[in-house]
Amino acid sequence: MPEDTEQPASNFLLKALYNTLAGIGGLSFLFGRRLLAELKHMDRLLGEMIGIGVAVLCIALAAMVKSASGE
Repeated sequence: MPEDTEQPASNFLLKALYNTLAGIGGLSFLFGRRLLAELKHMDRLLGEMIGIGVAVLCIALAAMVKSASGE
């Protein structure tokens, strides 16, 4: 078996972390404002800004994880 096809466990974990962060970012972008508005009785605009901020942060972290995994 060639060494090129073997992947260390760290690459698998980084890929799983990438998929998790991308999923959290997408869900936060879609449902963050509504959830914050209902649970915290927060202003809709502030809730939307926080939801988008969390989404951007998660997507940025996911991009860094993907580049660290070597893909």
